[in-house]
Amino acid sequence: VATALLGTSTTALIAGEELIKNGSFENFSIDKDNGKWKLVQFDNWNGDGEVWNHQLGRTATEGIYKAELDVGKNSVNSLTQTVSTVADETYLFSLDAYARRAGTSDFELLVDGESIGIITPSKHWDKYGVEFIGKGGEQTVSIKEIASQDNGLGTVIDNISVQVTKEIVEKFMYDPKYNVTKEKDASRFLARSTFGANLSEIQSLDNYDKFLDTQFKATPTYFYDQVLALGRATGKNFNSNAMFSFGHFNAVWLKVVLESEDQLRQRVAFALSQIFVVGKENTTAKKDHVLMYYYDILVKNSFGNYRDLLEEVTLSPIMGTYLTMINNHATNIGKDTHPDENYAREVMQLFSVGLSMLNIDGTVQLSNGEDIPTYTQSDIEGLAKVFTGFTFNKAIEHAKYQYADRDTNRTARIRYEKFITQYTPMNWHKNSVLNEPMTCMEERHEVGEKVILNNTTIPAGQSCFGDLEMALDTIFNHPNVGPFFSKQLIQKLVTSNPSPSYIARVATIFNDNGEGVRGDLKAVIRAILLDENALAEVDIESSFGKIKEPVVRFAAFMKAFETTLVAEFPLYDPANIYDQTVLHADSVFNFYQPDFSVGKELFDNNLVAPELQIATAMNVTNLSNTFKTLIYDHSEVAIIGKVFNKPRYEYKHAINLNPEYRLLLESPELLIERYNLLLMQGNMSDEMKVLLKEYMEERIASFRSNGRKRALLDGLFIIMNSPQQNILN
Repeated sequence: VATALLGTSTTALIAGEELIKNGSFENFSIDKDNGKWKLVQFDNWNGDGEVWNHQLGRTATEGIYKAELDVGKNSVNSLTQTVSTVADETYLFSLDAYARRAGTSDFELLVDGESIGIITPSKHWDKYGVEFIGKGGEQTVSIKEIASQDNGLGTVIDNISVQVTKEIVEKFMYDPKYNVTKEKDASRFLARSTFGANLSEIQSLDNYDKFLDTQFKATPTYFYDQVLALGRATGKNFNSNAMFSFGHFNAVWLKVVLESEDQLRQRVAFALSQIFVVGKENTTAKKDHVLMYYYDILVKNSFGNYRDLLEEVTLSPIMGTYLTMINNHATNIGKDTHPDENYAREVMQLFSVGLSMLNIDGTVQLSNGEDIPTYTQSDIEGLAKVFTGFTFNKAIEHAKYQYADRDTNRTARIRYEKFITQYTPMNWHKNSVLNEPMTCMEERHEVGEKVILNNTTIPAGQSCFGDLEMALDTIFNHPNVGPFFSKQLIQKLVTSNPSPSYIARVATIFNDNGEGVRGDLKAVIRAILLDENALAEVDIESSFGKIKEPVVRFAAFMKAFETTLVAEFPLYDPANIYDQTVLHADSVFNFYQPDFSVGKELFDNNLVAPELQIATAMNVTNLSNTFKTLIYDHSEVAIIGKVFNKPRYEYKHAINLNPEYRLLLESPELLIERYNLLLMQGNMSDEMKVLLKEYMEERIASFRSNGRKRALLDGLFIIMNSPQQNILN
């Protein structure tokens, strides 16, 4: 027999039938009612009891009520129940518990009056369990306070269980310091780590570490095949010159955001798409499905290694065209031509090391009061020579086709720079591969010596890929990458203004995950989301947090109310909704820049608000109108047995507000708290709650039979247009 501490969220056992009845103390008869707590006689239990509701102490882990074991001084309290066991079966006797006060809350578990373990609970909910061997027939199980600690301040318990252990599956020890004790904290965590959550997802989150572990194991959801299948189903042929609508990707993206299991991976992939930026515009890659292949690179590498991600991004066809590395020529002194420097500059400035040397905490290093540059123009020129000779996969194979350009008599051998233009033969596009990494024409690669970042010399005579490996390794191992990349990912997920200590902690993990591995993105994500700053209580007026960008606000709204996609291909155009279409940033600098600041107060306090750069009057109005349409025209609200406002068009989305309407039937306060939890992560101000309550009550009184429906919808619309809802902190 051994005592074990199981993390509250552990799924360590596949268990059989539950033997305990009324294990969450929901059923009882009252001896004395003091409001938030009651002296009771529990159904199915022997022994005096005291129950607390949600308003006293921590929220119960199961149901509404929890029990305090120590009812009063000078009486050693215990609770006992009789269960039926099978001889020689192994059972787990477990419960959730936390200490009211250290040193006064120890308790023991007993079977047939014999102690099988003494428990010293922490001050937070944890799950404690002891295994025992059944004797067969009726046996008693008891929870008993320690006599020497009988002072009226005992342990609080809930969710008592006795189950037969069928099979040990896992023995993960999820750190109890990551247990979730408040629904608002769960909502906030999911708003950062996913595209939002519905009520069930919020209530089921019991340990942050467990959630991350589950998400890291979830099967990745990719886009390329789904988008092509949807396109072909709607009559588009991707092997022809016909361009398919980017709406196919938007439809699949929204479906994945709302329904996929790998929510964290998808959230991180979206964040990466705003760091390693490509776009549909200003690129010669007119075929949109090349973008799908690129997005799958981000999905694939979200939990991988930064070094692998950097290489796959570099060799992707869309990056080759977007930042003009594709078909880059070696230096030709006779013709006074030099390699294109675009990608060489941006891979350092935006994707890896930044413009200025950084300390581990992200602060800028200075020399004589000036920033120390990370690289020089000479470094850019040297790196540009590395990125020569690369072209589309299979382009070399198909270069044998003789095809005259309209402007000259050059053959197809040298025309892959016009690869997907009007000059390109259809059979070339059909046979060339745009969903594979670029390859290299060695005769176009610059073979001379190259000096790049950190004064690193790449020797002459190497192949394209030999030079590439050395160059990317040099970038990857630069000391700036940890703080530079970590800060950007923190900004995308948690807060626009991370403290230097926060950045330093994450950058340290980037440099070494604790097992000697540099660039482990899984470890970096865990460090970001579980950091002490991220999990701390935050004042609403604090500078910690971030503006919710439009695409995330839209997705979170849809998720909150369990939106139904009532057609396989909803007509969904984010450009008209919030002007933030995924993979459609206006430039390589993304939709907004990480150091954007607006207003004297932010500027004077050295604070940034990047997402406000796209909060134009038109964008704000468009998004407001979108919420108005979804709420008033495309929501399902059941009132007196009827369904009002069913979607008018079969291709639209339907949000389900029936659970919220049932809350409103009880009281406006309950509905407001539900909206607060789902849409504002519990951060609605008291003033806003009062104003909403008064408004809803006025709607209900003024419109009689239709008043509750108006209150339900108007309240939701007001919240979605409030400045407070636009902040995640």
